[in-house]
Amino acid sequence: MLWAPPLYFARAGHSWFGLRQTYLTHKYHNLLQLEAKNGRAGIALLAPPYDNKAKKQTKSYQIYHTDLESLEDYLTRLKSGECGDTLYTTLATSDGYKTAAKALQKSGFSEDPDYASKLIAVIESENLTQYD
Repeated sequence: MLWAPPLYFARAGHSWFGLRQTYLTHKYHNLLQLEAKNGRAGIALLAPPYDNKAKKQTKSYQIYHTDLESLEDYLTRLKSGECGDTLYTTLATSDGYKTAAKALQKSGFSEDPDYASKLIAVIESENLTQYD
């Protein structure tokens, strides 16, 4: 199921670490670190690298008026194929959170090569499968 709660909660939780996520989540309602689309309002923030070894980059993140708007845009991006032609189908038909987490990593949701493992670890350590 696409709205698999464990994966979604872990993805959102993974997005909330650090100062830029505080700005994104609380001030700009960007719950999932979605980058700004062309022609839409964005906020430029310094994005720290996942491992503190790579160079920091400035990225433009989407600004939303509500948390719901952020979630709806995430689903729209998935359904439209913007995140990869097969990602939506994989998330909608996967039989478990591990497959879905690996699909998110493969599609480029994070530059971190351990992204899927980290999502899976959050799901398991926080017992998020109880919401499945």
